Amino acid sequence: RIALDRTSDGSDRPATNTRMETDLWWAADKAEHFVACWIVTFVLYAAVGKWTKLEQLKVGLAVGGSLTVGLLKEVGDHLGWWSGNWSHKDLVADGLGCASGMATVLALKILKRKRKSKAETKYTPVLRGIQIE
Repeated sequence: RIALDRTSDGSDRPATNTRMETDLWWAADKAEHFVACWIVTFVLYAAVGKWTKLEQLKVGLAVGGSLTVGLLKEVGDHLGWWSGNWSHKDLVADGLGCASGMATVLALKILKRKRKSKAETKYTPVLRGIQIE
């Protein structure tokens, strides 16, 4: 699909410097959106974990907070608060960053659980013969 501009004489010509040309899927700002939402998700999860053990609350606040930040950035672009335009592609990058942040959290939890179970297994035979009354 090619965007067209109407010239002063009434004819159409290919548009120059359109949003279609500048909003590429692999543009630098998509990486910025991805990384920002990854960081927000990871940090919010860790911060919320300091005051609650409820896993659903931690995940909900981390994901919801991250996606809200991304959405507010796009709303600000649309309203002219920042130099930028509304972009669905930016929102996709935000969602992928958020999902990657949660995947990182999950991977770290699995590694921690494996490390903990190895430590318990290492000392279990020594403790089997000991009965505490």
